[in-house]
Amino acid sequence: MEFTADQQKIIDSRNKNLLVSAAAGSGKTTVLVERIMSLVTDRDDPCDIGEILVVTFTRAAAANMKNKISEAFRKRIEMEGPDPRLSRQAILVHSAKIMTLDTFCLSVIRDHFPETGLDPAFRVAADGEANLIKKDVYASVMEDRYLSDDNEDFLDMCEAFSAGKDDSGVERIVEKLYNVAESYPWPVKWLEEHGAAYDENDPLVIEFTAEKVLSMLRRARNVLFSALEICDLPGGPEPYRDAIETVIASIDRASVSFSKNGAWDPSAIETITFPKRAQVRGNAYSPELKERCSAEWKKAATIVKNAVKTALPLSEGTSADPVCAEHLKSLTELTIDFIEAYAAEKEKRGVIDFSDMGHLALRILARENEDGTIEPTDTALEYRKIFREVMCDEYQDSNLVQEIILSAIAGKDPEVCSRFMVGDV
Repeated sequence: MEFTADQQKIIDSRNKNLLVSAAAGSGKTTVLVERIMSLVTDRDDPCDIGEILVVTFTRAAAANMKNKISEAFRKRIEMEGPDPRLSRQAILVHSAKIMTLDTFCLSVIRDHFPETGLDPAFRVAADGEANLIKKDVYASVMEDRYLSDDNEDFLDMCEAFSAGKDDSGVERIVEKLYNVAESYPWPVKWLEEHGAAYDENDPLVIEFTAEKVLSMLRRARNVLFSALEICDLPGGPEPYRDAIETVIASIDRASVSFSKNGAWDPSAIETITFPKRAQVRGNAYSPELKERCSAEWKKAATIVKNAVKTALPLSEGTSADPVCAEHLKSLTELTIDFIEAYAAEKEKRGVIDFSDMGHLALRILARENEDGTIEPTDTALEYRKIFREVMCDEYQDSNLVQEIILSAIAGKDPEVCSRFMVGDV
């Protein structure tokens, strides 16, 4: 196969970190396979296939990679004739370290489990089991918070993110915070830092503020549906129905426009208006129901007005809402409680989940110094003696945990960078 000049440069480059930007269908896998073949058959300094770690993000991709490398060896031997070394390398492909990052992390954990504090009989919980444990733990943490004597800030936060009596909005945000935090090397530390320092330009704060606005709109919508139910009661103020339905439709449109493509456009919320309602006169309508419906109407209008105010920090040059800062602090504290309780429950059951694989491998392979710098452990240095090059396919899907793990084990020579990364970046 003929390669372009750029592709050949990628194949031949040595002794440096290399990040290749390549979209799907651009031939990046073919180039990666050829680079592996080039390293193994290098005339001056050939390496064994076992000295290369290739990580992918799916088992199917890993299997496909092994098949392509095996085929490349077969063609090379067929073209150049019998070669004992190439034949041996071809045989070793199926036991080579070409695997998902989760699989590699799990192998590190099993080989060094005393460093993790895990029971040797630990197992990996399936997604379904892990999700059930999370739900039980979350419910327990929330119950403890509700029953706590010192929970005023917590209750204020729940009120802000709940639609009526439903606090699923809080659960949704805790889940988001948990997932984001787990992509960082030290999740609890990351949450503590972000909960204490409110910066309206922080992506997490932007996401948090936007979710709060959406929660307020959902609450206003529920209040208006309550008003509709009052309209439908015998003697209810039925003429109010058209105006109420108009506002509900306006909220639905604004919610879509506000969150479209993650742009979080505050001006979309300002398009929600409460039109003048039809007059309700005559003995056919109950004054009490009219008053109840009007109260719900005013309540919804107040919620929308506050949503507009809450969304303002998403506009450039607008200062942050101090109330949002308090709510974010409460949410991060709740998320930390959940993380710690979830970890305790997993330890009790003798299981880990897929996120734990990365964090436990990280604990074995890297450490953070007091000044915030990160360095490889002695165990990681042992892996460096094994791998001359660490390759990562679909690099755009990796997170900081995975980045540190692969950096810690890359290269026999600490002075020479030896990572090859390819992805749609």
